[in-house]
Order: sequence, then structure tokens, then C-alpha cells
Amino acid sequence: MDTGASEIAYIQGKIISTERENFWLLPGNKQTADVQAMINSQGKSISWVREALERFCAHQYHYLGLDTDPSLGGIQERVLWASDLVIVTTPAEALGSDGARQVLETMKRLASEKG
Repeated sequence: MDTGASEIAYIQGKIISTERENFWLLPGNKQTADVQAMINSQGKSISWVREALERFCAHQYHYLGLDTDPSLGGIQERVLWASDLVIVTTPAEALGSDGARQVLETMKRLASEKG
């Protein structure tokens, strides 16, 4: 895998404490969109996020929440693939269930295509 020390340091610099024991957060923001563009342009594999996080999460973080934009795309699919657990937050309205359904469909597609 081609995740270098500078990329790992960058990721670690973005992780914040939630003040809950053993739970950390990598928040989504404008930089998340920039990372998605980079991932897509460089053709990173579906396992890239998991491989990048495993390099330091195995020993340092027990639980790490990854917040992504609600739209599905390059980084969102890779985060879904990397996740052991997915929490989909939605507004309490009819259209909110559409987003949750899209995430579930993507997860099913990834499981059938990527094993």
C-alpha cells in the first residue's frame, strides 16, 4: 500500500477526542471533499481507507468515527468498506429514509462486488 508517513501524520492530525473513553472522531468537512477528489484522481483501491487507518488504529484507537458527506462517492464507499459498524443519521422526514436506503444499497453492492 502506498500510504506514506506524511499521509498518516496528516490523518492523525485531523482526529479529535470526543471526551468519551476510547472513542475518537475523524470529522467530515471541506478537506474531506478534497481527499475524495484525490482518491478518485489517483484511482485508490476500495481498501485504501481501511489500509491507511490500520497502520495506526490497531494500537492507538479503540473506536474511530468517520464522518463523511451524505452523498455517496469515492471516499464514502471506501469508508463503508473500511467500517466494522455503520451509523446512518437522517433527518426525521420522509426523504431521510431515501438516503438510508441508498447507503444500504451501496453496502449490498460493495459486498457482492468486492466480497
